Amino acid sequence: MEKSTSQLLNSLTNSNDIISFLETNEKEILRETLPQCLSRLLAEKDLTVAYVADKSGRGDYAYKIFNGNKNPTRDVVISIAVGMGLTLSETQLVLRLAKFAYLDPRNKRDSVFIFAINKKLDINQINSILIDTNEKEI
Repeated sequence: MEKSTSQLLNSLTNSNDIISFLETNEKEILRETLPQCLSRLLAEKDLTVAYVADKSGRGDYAYKIFNGNKNPTRDVVISIAVGMGLTLSETQLVLRLAKFAYLDPRNKRDSVFIFAINKKLDINQINSILIDTNEKEI
């Protein structure tokens, strides 16, 4: 992707023809599904689903998500991202593909996730912080 979301939005707002906009920006349109993206990132990071299932704390449920057999909740997507050691940018992408809101630093619970992802904390460490901040565990 070469254009930022803001640039695309500006172009779309100023466009008089949606077909022309879509044709002009065809390379910018997201086509990857969540399972495709997770599998690609898995290969890029040289990980296995078994490893991610363990590190995410999601066990066999993780396999169903990677296979596209289950639609995960936002917390499950975040826990898989943590289990994979994804960057914040990669985590935001998988949330977007799963059709969930980005992690927002204005949200207390999301701030914990952002902090944890940037510090490469594991699920147990994240849950400990969530408990300490009176937030629901992941």
